Amino acid sequence: MKAGKRVLQQLRALARAYEGLLDASAGDMRLNRTDRRALEVVASYSGLTAGELATRLQITSGATTRVVGDLVKAGLATRVEDKEDRRRMRIEATPAGEAAHRRTWEPLAMRLSDLLEPYSDADRETVLGFLLSASQALAPDRTGVVD
Repeated sequence: MKAGKRVLQQLRALARAYEGLLDASAGDMRLNRTDRRALEVVASYSGLTAGELATRLQITSGATTRVVGDLVKAGLATRVEDKEDRRRMRIEATPAGEAAHRRTWEPLAMRLSDLLEPYSDADRETVLGFLLSASQALAPDRTGVVD
């Protein structure tokens, strides 16, 4: 099998593994998948507007209203008045939301960092370039995918 095909197969396997991790952590937190994804985004990009969150999640404004309400009700996020425009609200993770997010992602980040350790900086830059390009190719109109 050619290397390019094997890379694509491994990307699909990685995506399935990521989805499995997301589903498991959602169950642990008693959240549905969309709410868990929203917590990930809110914890990673504090201070988003509902519209920005909707764009990142690729969901409707109505679904975003429900998701934010669920996270607020669960004590994982809060709505904060925008300092520049009082008509606009921003969504921020609460300390409980940040802690829940960290419980899932910190162990994963450590394992992945360990996997990168043997690679040179140049190799890591190559991997990063590929991942950024792949992210952009999968969601070219989604704000912040390659942050």
